[in-house]
Amino acid sequence: MATHIIAVSDLHLSATQTSVGENPKIREGFFYDDIFARFSHHLLSCAAEAAGSWRLLILGDGVDFLHTRTIREQNPLCPSSKFAETHSKLDLIFDAHPQFFASLGQLLANGFYIDIVPGNHDIEFVRSETQSHFRRLMQRHAPVDAINEHLAFFSWLYHVPGILYAEHGNQYHIINSFTTLLVPLVNQHTGEVEHPLGTYFDLYLSYLREHGGPPKEDTSNLWGHILRELLKRPFAFMAQFPAHLHFFWQAVKFLFYRLSPWMTVKRRKYRRDNFPAYAKHVQFNQRSLAKLDNIAAIPGTELLARVLGRLIFGRATNESHLQKSAQKIHAALKREREEVLFYLFGHSHTAAKLPIDEKSFYLNDGAWAPEEFPGHPDNKTNFPYVHIHWGDQAAPEAELKSWRLDV
Repeated sequence: MATHIIAVSDLHLSATQTSVGENPKIREGFFYDDIFARFSHHLLSCAAEAAGSWRLLILGDGVDFLHTRTIREQNPLCPSSKFAETHSKLDLIFDAHPQFFASLGQLLANGFYIDIVPGNHDIEFVRSETQSHFRRLMQRHAPVDAINEHLAFFSWLYHVPGILYAEHGNQYHIINSFTTLLVPLVNQHTGEVEHPLGTYFDLYLSYLREHGGPPKEDTSNLWGHILRELLKRPFAFMAQFPAHLHFFWQAVKFLFYRLSPWMTVKRRKYRRDNFPAYAKHVQFNQRSLAKLDNIAAIPGTELLARVLGRLIFGRATNESHLQKSAQKIHAALKREREEVLFYLFGHSHTAAKLPIDEKSFYLNDGAWAPEEFPGHPDNKTNFPYVHIHWGDQAAPEAELKSWRLDV
């Protein structure tokens, strides 16, 4: 039987909401519900013409908890990821995008499998409580049996032995990596997540844009941006001083935490407690899983250089590091004789298909979110995705495709 996997990522579904004492903030990253509905209908037509198993893989940042703020959140620079807050955010997102989730429901009801891998903007999906709430909300749009049988969540890796290795990719972007990805929590009872520095960086930039910062200015060079603001508008800069202080305090804490001896102890315990069962679950041996985790565990000196380079010089590192990491992952798995043909990622928002060696490829399914988000729909016309298929005596193939507005 033929198998077809359609992979998309970085949709960033969010919502427009009002914060306490403020005007409504447009924090949306997805403006294409009708386009996705047409895309889903196209997939159903393809499945009707080509029998087999069809799966939609949402490879991280499908929804955007980070840019969805409930009215109870007082501090725009410090997100809440407690169970109750996350469920409220998911309610808002479902209410803002009924057509999108109806499209997912139609896929499920017609035999599609939907597999969801979390990214750094929806890391809350590693928690079973958040998964259960998503399933409850999907009952508005699909039969319960279809949801239970065809909807699945994958905490870290999506693996088809010999064919596909997939993950979101934030683990190789140092400011967005989690030290204990399978259980990234600081409080087991409330579900509060241990956010990486990138979370605070993202909210800090949003705050600057919303409070007088030039919305179209390139703020990838953060330190240069702040110096320019200080020279041009010293009073405006001083008015935002608590925000500056909050972010740089988070950066200092991040560096000390990641470089501390306690981190080594914590990661050793994390592997011991979680890797045996998880390696069996994703069909890797424990040695392979440990090697994969090591690739994301950047040495202290390199970590310091990357973070300072990002803040001071504005180096764009996530895409190049994703490609290099895919090569390292392939080499590590090859030594264990567990290599695959296709290494698929999202996160960078840059669609790509590049050879790793004579047989294997690095793939990135790009992003459905606009280049400027939240709050900027721009003139996006092409929506990338990856189609991987094999079976019925056909060799595995991975195609980088684009869904267009004129289809």
